[in-house]
Amino acid sequence: MTGKKKMPTWAIVLLIVLGLGVVGGVVCCGGGFLAMKFGTEQIAQVARGSVEGHPAVVEHIGEIWAFELSLAKSGEIGEPNTFVFDVHGNKGSGEIVVRMSQQPDESGNLTLLEGELELPDGTVIDLVE
Repeated sequence: MTGKKKMPTWAIVLLIVLGLGVVGGVVCCGGGFLAMKFGTEQIAQVARGSVEGHPAVVEHIGEIWAFELSLAKSGEIGEPNTFVFDVHGNKGSGEIVVRMSQQPDESGNLTLLEGELELPDGTVIDLVE
């Protein structure tokens, strides 16, 4: 014998359980993050497509360069299916607040129920006609 001590069985089992726990945590949290990211990107795409051609958005924001969901501001509102987006364009910036449908329409898409553009000076413009 070379004098090597054999690792106890309980230590091997503990290492395997800990390893599986770490891998499971990474997969679970990573999967949850990806699902949330996909969902928020879908909402942003629908919201942006619904408001970017609106005359008030064209006049005050112009060509949209950035349209980013603000989870913190959306959470502060506390209304279901209501989201706040920080929007920046070649003419200005502001916030767009939208309320989306809870259920998809017959073509499988969410629809914009309410929307408003808030400019930095506090002016609020209704985006649903």
